[in-house]
Amino acid sequence: MQESLKLADLNYIDDEVVSVSQDYELEYEKYFDIMDGEYFQCYGGSLYYISYYGTIEGENGLMLNRLDSEGLNKEVVYTFDTVPDKMFITYGHLFYVDTFTQEVFVVNLNSKEKTQIIEPEGQRFLRYVPSQDGLYLNMYNQSTNVSTLYAFSFDDYSLENVISAPDYFLASSYDSNFILL
Repeated sequence: MQESLKLADLNYIDDEVVSVSQDYELEYEKYFDIMDGEYFQCYGGSLYYISYYGTIEGENGLMLNRLDSEGLNKEVVYTFDTVPDKMFITYGHLFYVDTFTQEVFVVNLNSKEKTQIIEPEGQRFLRYVPSQDGLYLNMYNQSTNVSTLYAFSFDDYSLENVISAPDYFLASSYDSNFILL
């Protein structure tokens, strides 16, 4: 006869305090952590994913987790204060769009410092364009029908206009990007 059946990784612990990780400040008496399934990314030899957390006291939210290559060590990397969308990790930074405000944010994964990327007037974020020499952000102005490709500066988190045109196509390959007009 089987004594226990594991249906999911709910991490319920009765009568004991559970610590999520050494660096994570919250400790719960009764805690669950369920993988979101919407976001996965391999970066630096680890798997990053989003999970929902909650407590019996009613606290809940979303966390970015890092799982090592062996799948044995989980670390909470960042706790969101909103519902993130369009996430991407590169050069030690997490980029995401706030689902409610549509603002674009960058988080330094070492310092946990969050900064809003100031979008130029009338521009709406479309996508990230990774490159060997950095990261580009593709934005669109619906009133003028102009797409703009911006180079992102990791030094001061600013955007530099690379090209603006009514119709262009950005083709990407493993080691280069091409702009076709």
